[in-house]
Amino acid sequence: ASGYNRLNQTTEEGGSQAKEYLAIYFADRVRNVSQVFMGATVGCAQCHDHKYDPYTLRDFYALGAFFADLDERGVYGARSRPPMIAVPSIQQQQQLVKIQAELDALKHRRVQVQESLLPKQSAWEPLARQQTDALKEQVQVWIDDDQDTGGRREGEWNFITTDQGPVYRGKQARRQQSNQLVQHFFLGAERKVTPSPGTKFYAWVFLDPADPPQAVMLQLNDGQWDHRAVWGNDAIGYGKRTENWAGYQRQGELPPLGQWVRLEVDAEEIGLKPGSEVSGMAFTQFGGTVYWDQAGWLTAAAGLPQVVADALQVNADARTPDQARALTQYFINQSDEIIALDQQREALRDQQRGIESEMVQTVVSRSVTPRQIRVLPRGDWMDDSGEVVLPAIPAYFGELSSQNEPLTRLDLADWLCDHDHPLTARTMVNRIWGLLFGRGICASVDDLGGQGTYPSHPELLDYLALYFIESGWDIKQLIRHIVTSETYKRSSRWTEELRLHDPYNDLLARQSRFRIDAEMIRDTALLHSGLLVERIGGVSAKPYQPAKYYAQLNFPRREYQPDNDQNQYRRGVYTHWQRTFLHPMLKAFDAPSREECTAARSRSNTPVQALVLLNDPSFVEAARVFAERIIRSGGPTPETKVLWAYQTILQRVAEPEIAEQLLAVYESHREHYGQNPSEVGQLLAVGNAPVQAALESDDVAAWTAVARVIFNLHETSMRY
Repeated sequence: ASGYNRLNQTTEEGGSQAKEYLAIYFADRVRNVSQVFMGATVGCAQCHDHKYDPYTLRDFYALGAFFADLDERGVYGARSRPPMIAVPSIQQQQQLVKIQAELDALKHRRVQVQESLLPKQSAWEPLARQQTDALKEQVQVWIDDDQDTGGRREGEWNFITTDQGPVYRGKQARRQQSNQLVQHFFLGAERKVTPSPGTKFYAWVFLDPADPPQAVMLQLNDGQWDHRAVWGNDAIGYGKRTENWAGYQRQGELPPLGQWVRLEVDAEEIGLKPGSEVSGMAFTQFGGTVYWDQAGWLTAAAGLPQVVADALQVNADARTPDQARALTQYFINQSDEIIALDQQREALRDQQRGIESEMVQTVVSRSVTPRQIRVLPRGDWMDDSGEVVLPAIPAYFGELSSQNEPLTRLDLADWLCDHDHPLTARTMVNRIWGLLFGRGICASVDDLGGQGTYPSHPELLDYLALYFIESGWDIKQLIRHIVTSETYKRSSRWTEELRLHDPYNDLLARQSRFRIDAEMIRDTALLHSGLLVERIGGVSAKPYQPAKYYAQLNFPRREYQPDNDQNQYRRGVYTHWQRTFLHPMLKAFDAPSREECTAARSRSNTPVQALVLLNDPSFVEAARVFAERIIRSGGPTPETKVLWAYQTILQRVAEPEIAEQLLAVYESHREHYGQNPSEVGQLLAVGNAPVQAALESDDVAAWTAVARVIFNLHETSMRY
């Protein structure tokens, strides 16, 4: 739920200024919170005091300061918007619980095996010591205190000395800092590496505990860069796929922070075949501060690590804790039984990672140390001369008393839902009234201030606001109270007197007529056709959409594939939504782009809407399937079928003149399709739903024309 705070637009465009976009996100939240919960236009005070309402420039920034502790970045990258959490489905959760239980059992078994092996270590050490030279790991250094490979280098090679930061060996290390994706690399080294079985590439890293990265990556080049190993999350986009492959091998969590760690990756694991020539290496990270030092490759007859070989040369009582721990760990890990257990564990973890990679990710709020908020004179994000402000409600409403210093978002929430708050309950009640009547008691549902319209029934607004509060802010109870009222149950028929004296129904003398929202228009057609799937939840639905509609979208380029199963016919609320590129049908019927908070949708009446209802594949298919219903259920004659179709959709009997026109539509199209059979095939091929083979195709096509006309009627898309 806390992800609500972070649903604003973000950017990862190159060249963007992080400070500027933090100011943009800040302003978006102030506009959202004030409009949604207060029906107030506090956003108008971003650059100067509000001209019509009692909100000052200082109020704008003090209200936004409630969100100064959100963990966010001005500029993001790699399609990632941390912090995020995975949200497993019920099935995925059950699978993960089962896998974790098996992992716990393996862990317990491994501990038992380790305890049985420990007494045997002292007998193993003399034998291992005799073979040290044959087993000893050979370390080949490629990069150390300077980039001396003879190739070209790219990126910033920022060498630092021991007085500037941690250094692994020698006199220098390389520091790489960023709040997004960054790397440095070399290519075309004179000293090329020819991998053999057992070859590993390595690099020493030190992750700053005060500013850790999200991920680090090693990349090798043998003519191409599709050889990568990554530690941490999936923030780095290079080569990323859902599953592991040579170009993106996940190695698990980040290495320990605040200490030098040798990252290692097996050449074969990342697709480097024996005999290939490796001449480049890249050091990549997403965000944070990382110190990079010695890098190269390792060769070993049996993979004995250097630290183990060194420990074997020291008497047991003279070994350091690190040497003793490394030696014991190596002895245990080379046991056949332990190897078998570890292989089982890795297979389970592969399953676990596979499920986790498929889980939906959602943004969440995470509180960090609040950043300093200043009033920006004239809204200029580059002007730091304004006063520093702490979280506060608009001064017009007084001051909050709280035990917290400074105030927190919980204080803001408590204030918004306080029984004595003058705006929140009225705003919510007015918005719900507008959804039910097509117009709020105060027509400007997004502005209850001086520029908004005065309530047509202020006492009614006050009464419902109090009712809402006293019900415990129960939205369902409020809706039930309104729809069971005499006012809501009135007819929408109007008289000439009302049309002249109350054209906008301010007096509530009748029920309102208004066009239903975009999503419901498609739902209506699917419902009458019998295609509508009312399953709740699940992945987004992808209805038919014009080819190459997403052609202008880049980074990454997108290919839209409409659903070919029952997901195609789900309710419009589940339609896949590409922000700023919403589905054309929804756009035609005034659905908002969701770039910013929209408290009230506009309602237009344009020729494009009629064209959509006539030609959008979803509506053509729905009309064709409804035509089959007409033939099966409409009675024995065309006349009875016309009356049945009209009454089924509009819930009233068709007037004789309307029935005659619809019958004429049927007869003319029946004749036309009889003479043009190729057009019948084209029409019936629209959509995934199969055509009923038992029905005459010319007849289905003709009744489809009738259904398209009825779907396009004013009454079909209106709430009466």
